[in-house]
Amino acid sequence: MEEVKHGTWIVVNKQHGDESTGYWTERLLQCSECNYERRHSWLRGEKPNYCENCGSDMRGENHDGVN
Repeated sequence: MEEVKHGTWIVVNKQHGDESTGYWTERLLQCSECNYERRHSWLRGEKPNYCENCGSDMRGENHDGVN
């Protein structure tokens, strides 16, 4: 049986576009264990309890899951 990994979601901002089309910024959640990035619905405010890429538990001590 594998040991459960524990991580946190880190909010990252990625810039897209170029001079001709313009720039826009996307906010993503990044796993602190495997650097997997996922889109997130900021309106709902719910954060995933685990990383779907590596399986890390993101609930942490206070079960917040976000840095």
